[in-house]
Amino acid sequence: MDIQNYLWVAKYRPKQLDDIVLNNTIKTAVNSFIVQDNMPHCMFIGKPGTGKTTLALILMNHFTNNDNDRLFLNASDDRGIQSMRDIVIEFMKTPPYSSRYKVVVMDECDNLTNDAWLIIRNPIENDQINADYLTRFIFTANYANKIPDFMKSRCAVFEFTSIPKSIMIDKIRYILSNENISYEEEDLVNLVDYYYPDFRAVINNLQSMCINNVFSFSTGIESISTLAELVFNTIENNNIDQLKYNITQIRNIMHTSEVNPIEVIRYILNEKDVSLSSYIVLNRYMNTFNNVIDKVAHFIAMIYECILFNQKIGKLSCN
Repeated sequence: MDIQNYLWVAKYRPKQLDDIVLNNTIKTAVNSFIVQDNMPHCMFIGKPGTGKTTLALILMNHFTNNDNDRLFLNASDDRGIQSMRDIVIEFMKTPPYSSRYKVVVMDECDNLTNDAWLIIRNPIENDQINADYLTRFIFTANYANKIPDFMKSRCAVFEFTSIPKSIMIDKIRYILSNENISYEEEDLVNLVDYYYPDFRAVINNLQSMCINNVFSFSTGIESISTLAELVFNTIENNNIDQLKYNITQIRNIMHTSEVNPIEVIRYILNEKDVSLSSYIVLNRYMNTFNNVIDKVAHFIAMIYECILFNQKIGKLSCN
């Protein structure tokens, strides 16, 4: 399966600067980088789904022309000292293979540990490690307050604002037309209103709510809420006799529909009064589903971990 064509969020990701929606300040600055063929270290900060990673990839592809000169890390996964030493610093030590620069994109860098930031702080500006200063960094983050000041001072910092709803609706209208999917205009508005301002969530859920070449927002939300209710009752009621039956139901629903597990978790966290132990586990699993092959098995593992954690906390409370 070609994932670039199967996942709409990848298939319809803008590939050129002119195709991405940015405020004028960012677009003017980035355009000057391209015209001058020179780029400082950059830090893109803003809410999820506002175009930070898309712009980082556009710049990476402009300034590099082969995979040897590119390094993309999701800092939710590669976030500690060892990754910085073994992956990032080693990458910096050699000059570009055949590109203007080598480029490191560190996505979701607000998840880096403090020690990880300290490890890369000096090498970025050290000619003996960053050979001829030809490795440039692009950091993306959701929360500015989680980024050390010493790293912000080493970058050109850009604040990303939310994409207007009208532009989102135009884009998903285009996607549905291109995919030969029928729809009601009201459903498009409801979808954007529900997931705004996260454009990535809009497109991901647009795809998951298209069944038999028809897009239906109400049907999609109903599937999410139905599964969320079942999961909530399973992890909170602690009914062992009912557990096997519920797990079978959950597995069947996920196999027969294209419900996004992340949206089920989000629904539970936003709409249900979960215990603290479940809240901790659900949050920890929230950003892990894009990195696993079997999402259903991962989802079931999350449920069992919630149950076990709840039982452990319950025993501690009794003691």
